[in-house]
Amino acid sequence: MIHDLEIDFIINVNKSDVNVILSEEHCDYKWVNKDSELLDDYIKDKLSNV
Repeated sequence: MIHDLEIDFIINVNKSDVNVILSEEHCDYKWVNKDSELLDDYIKDKLSNV
């Protein structure tokens, strides 16, 4: 099994105003902050420039 992390957009949203609908290609999603422990150091470094 291959696991993949993809970040498409970095935006501020009110989560209660957004209705996320996943395609059949995706099994899950999470809203995370730029400093989330779920992100690896490489991604955190890239986000520190945003």
